[in-house]
Amino acid sequence: MNSSPIRSIRAFGRRCRPHRVAFIAALAATVGSKAIAQETPVDRWLVSGASVSAGENPLLTDGGIAFPERNLDVGPGEWTLVREDGRTEFDFTDRADGDRAVLAHTYIRAPHDGDVDITITTASCAGLMAWANGQPLLEASGTRQVRLAGGWNTLLALVDGDGACPRTLAARIAGATGPQDDDASEGMRGLRVQASRPPGMRPNYPEGVVTLEAPTVSRLTWSTGRDDLDAAFDIDVTSWGRGDGGGGGVDDREAPPDVDLTGEWEITLYGPMGIQRMLAELEMSPDGELEGRLRRGRSDERERQGREFEGDIRDGWVSGIAFGWKVRAGGRGRSAELEFTGEADDGHLEGIIDFGGARDFDSRFEGRRAGEEVDVEGDEEPSETRRPDPRAGDPRAAAPADQLGVDPETANEGRRYGPTDPDGRRQRMVAFLLGDQPVKPSAPRIATLELDIGGERVETSAEGLAAGVPHRVTHSVPFKRARDAALRADGFRAKVRWTDEDRELEGGVDPAELLEALHGPVRLGGLNEGAGGESFGTFRIPEAWDGFTLRGSEGDWWVNEVPVEGGVLCDPCRRGQEIAIRVQDAESAFVRIMNRGYPDAAADGPPALEWLRALSGDNRKYRELAGG
Repeated sequence: MNSSPIRSIRAFGRRCRPHRVAFIAALAATVGSKAIAQETPVDRWLVSGASVSAGENPLLTDGGIAFPERNLDVGPGEWTLVREDGRTEFDFTDRADGDRAVLAHTYIRAPHDGDVDITITTASCAGLMAWANGQPLLEASGTRQVRLAGGWNTLLALVDGDGACPRTLAARIAGATGPQDDDASEGMRGLRVQASRPPGMRPNYPEGVVTLEAPTVSRLTWSTGRDDLDAAFDIDVTSWGRGDGGGGGVDDREAPPDVDLTGEWEITLYGPMGIQRMLAELEMSPDGELEGRLRRGRSDERERQGREFEGDIRDGWVSGIAFGWKVRAGGRGRSAELEFTGEADDGHLEGIIDFGGARDFDSRFEGRRAGEEVDVEGDEEPSETRRPDPRAGDPRAAAPADQLGVDPETANEGRRYGPTDPDGRRQRMVAFLLGDQPVKPSAPRIATLELDIGGERVETSAEGLAAGVPHRVTHSVPFKRARDAALRADGFRAKVRWTDEDRELEGGVDPAELLEALHGPVRLGGLNEGAGGESFGTFRIPEAWDGFTLRGSEGDWWVNEVPVEGGVLCDPCRRGQEIAIRVQDAESAFVRIMNRGYPDAAADGPPALEWLRALSGDNRKYRELAGG
């Protein structure tokens, strides 16, 4: 993994809501210094052998995600602890049992939401898939920038292959080399890896956010009628947060409704001001439009004292199981717009309320259809609400089984909790002590990007984002601009917007990647088609090739209508020189410089940044570094 600070991106994160703006500290980076990345080895796993369907996460169920525990049968099989402190490479071949896959699972505790680089490798003959918090991460060995949630996260790897292929696995976690938010100066110090299931483990996701990975050079193109090469950069945009793998959530208003919210709903609000109750009278159209009224419930003491509240619901919507509405509340000469967003299922609502600037916090709410009782699994008598009265002292009513990642229909069979907790009583007690899990914004589906590489700006959008799945955006700039960007720590800038939030990022371009692309195959662009499958065009030698020898790929080449031997197009080439090129089979044709350079002397020569500085004017200094 490249830990160069030039590749890292300093993020000036700005998380904006209508009522507050938070400025996030910047990650300092200096040209020529070395980035120090604190690396955490994944040295303990719960391992199981299983027959699984290709491409599917074997721990995802209809009721959510299952959480492995040692010596218990969870999901597709029984899990065994494998641990060796400080070790990263393991061989689980003996657990594969022929052609079966090996599953390896661990828990990662993060101090807060933030970005890390997770590197997972296996044998070249093996297949590898991985998921973080149940969302796709890798389909092959490599490194991915991952957004972890504050608290406990899950990491699952699946290694498969034929019977002769070893099931090796190595994983490590390091500070992200791409954009970060939160307090970037602190990074993600204090990461902890644990194999056994943490008490009270529940599904966990970061707050909905969009991240960018550092731009990478994908190709150079030499086009007719241009004075410079064009450098294309690939930038991976990823949406993180609660979602179904398709990025669904409270911000997704495109899907048809899967629930009908028409009717009266008793709403219970939990916040620093205590418990408050309201009544929502909702009417939903077939296409998901929602309207109605919201008023304070009759059981509220404040209403009996004359402080009534009533307001019309507007901008209401239902999409899938997600919903949202706004209502204006007023009293004592003040007013505020409350925004309710959440999810609904089977007569139950749950979500958060944004007070629109009237308060500097959000509150959680739950709802049920008026007049209906909600049975809490394990209770003989119906409970008034899903949130138990702490004075009741009954841990069985602390949380429904599905909130603990357990199938309610098998919760009492002891399969997930083990023989020491056959009815899940202890697990519910832990969940009760932990309290209610906050509802976080979902993974955004759409983001708008303003990209700037070396002063070359473009505005684009990324649509149809899915939680955890990278969406690739390509931005092309002249080579000179790309070089300038690689020489500065702030040569890359980006502004990312989604919903009502945005982030501003800045960083650099990896000079080594740019130099390797310069010495690699460069495609031809803007050619005209001629007779007999030939293509032709007039090209000008760019400054980056001044003094070098240029050669074409295998095939027939003509320069100024004269066939050339060995494909040599110019020797030496001079900046601004025009040459008319004709080539057979242009689709597979490319050109490259023949001279030695950075890729040949990288091991024992000066760093890439020094080579890039020498690539200027007639490039004489660059050629001297290469020894001629």
